[in-house]
Amino acid sequence: MKISEFFESPNGDIYSVSLSSEDGGLISNEIRKDIEKEGIIVLDVELNRIAGTNPTSTAILLKATEMLAKAFLSQPNIIICYYCDFLSLLPYVNKRRKNMTVQEYRHILFSHMFDRFVSHHNLENVNLAVLTVEGSVENYYIHVIARNEHINYISYINNSIQKDFGKP
Repeated sequence: MKISEFFESPNGDIYSVSLSSEDGGLISNEIRKDIEKEGIIVLDVELNRIAGTNPTSTAILLKATEMLAKAFLSQPNIIICYYCDFLSLLPYVNKRRKNMTVQEYRHILFSHMFDRFVSHHNLENVNLAVLTVEGSVENYYIHVIARNEHINYISYINNSIQKDFGKP
């Protein structure tokens, strides 16, 4: 399964948001196939800037949030995994928050956006689990969104990711 949408900001920046259950995502293919046997689809999120250099606006982030929510709410058997990017720098993060990494900033932003969406839409059976993987230089944050009835898969996914990406 793959779902993609493109968004353009008023400044002309273009973004791509993709949800994919294809091999090569955050979790190993073995774990993904085990979960799929149970009828659950694990979708990895990928947000890319296609064109432009302006700061990403709240409007674009809200469009991406709506796209993710629409996909999640449209099918009762979906789990979403999101890995906070650390390669694309955010210059203003280092100016305002000298002790915060880009990865940590994106983690906090994503968590707040999730909480806001769940609160505004009165969703009671949706969970966000955050796995923190301790890297040699900085921490990495992986978010897993699942319904209450799929909470057991969160531990399974988190254990797999920790094993694959964590320090030995």
